[in-house]
Amino acid sequence: MKISRKFIAEQAGVSPTTVSDVMNRNPKARISSEVAAKVREIAEKYGYSPDQSARALVTGRTYNIGIIYRETIATVFDDPFRASILRGVEESIDENAYNLVFVSNMTDAYPSDSFRRCICGKSVDGILAFGPMSDIMVDMIHNKGIPCVFMDYLFKHRQENCVLPDNFQSTYKAAKYLIGCGCKKIWFLFGTLHFFHITNEERPAGYAAAMDEAGLKAEILEVSPRANLTKDMMLKIFAEKGFPDAIMTAGDKITMGAYLAIQQMKPEQLEKTRLIGFDDLPCLAQQKPAISAIHTNIDEIGKEAVKLLMARIENPLLPPQVHRLSTSLVIRET
Repeated sequence: MKISRKFIAEQAGVSPTTVSDVMNRNPKARISSEVAAKVREIAEKYGYSPDQSARALVTGRTYNIGIIYRETIATVFDDPFRASILRGVEESIDENAYNLVFVSNMTDAYPSDSFRRCICGKSVDGILAFGPMSDIMVDMIHNKGIPCVFMDYLFKHRQENCVLPDNFQSTYKAAKYLIGCGCKKIWFLFGTLHFFHITNEERPAGYAAAMDEAGLKAEILEVSPRANLTKDMMLKIFAEKGFPDAIMTAGDKITMGAYLAIQQMKPEQLEKTRLIGFDDLPCLAQQKPAISAIHTNIDEIGKEAVKLLMARIENPLLPPQVHRLSTSLVIRET
């Protein structure tokens, strides 16, 4: 027997419309939690799920959300930072009864075929994007009337929906902490990128502001975003400049590079030079000694991005918003 919406409604003692509203998580429906739980329990018992194509015909929506990224999908999932964001996205998307469509765009300048098919065919109701993205591509999305939210990215020259950490305040507070601990010679490391990213402006700026307030010299060093290359570069820098009282970084891969360089060159220095990373990926706590970090609730970036996107899908006329997520300073052995 084919299990229909009408059958579930009869079993639950409600109308087919109520079943539809519950199963599709209609935010406008006024249904008690008890009735919703009863409908879901019966639907699960009989293995019922809504017909997505019929649902789309009735609502005029695809119930798909596009995830746009620059590299291959394997590279995205290999990056623990973006993988954590996607974990938050997946959890929230499931709660909203949407599906994810992954769209690879191998360049930040021109739209790929995958991008064009997704946007021009309007096969998604909304876009979640990892930056950067060119004005051409952003304009294509807007011209098709598709809401879009950027995750861990912020444009300098245009207003878009963005969710990212409070970069400036995070490094400002961490630098103030180190200064309060008696550190005077504090370096800040950031990684060279071939594209603009706001973290390379805001994070060093927060550190520099704290150093300036304390009357201390800010030393901002440009290294590599890759741990192994940063390690090689830091070995040379340590040989030339010696060791500072503390090192802050714009990202945890850079932190690991500095850590490995000290460990290779002079392991006992790890007890003297304080290290503070940014994001607090699991690898920092796993080191011996464990590395301190500015902790970002990375999953929350994905969850907040979905929340922001869903609001724009329901009301496309809402103005763009930038959501800044707070961080916390986690002090460990370094």
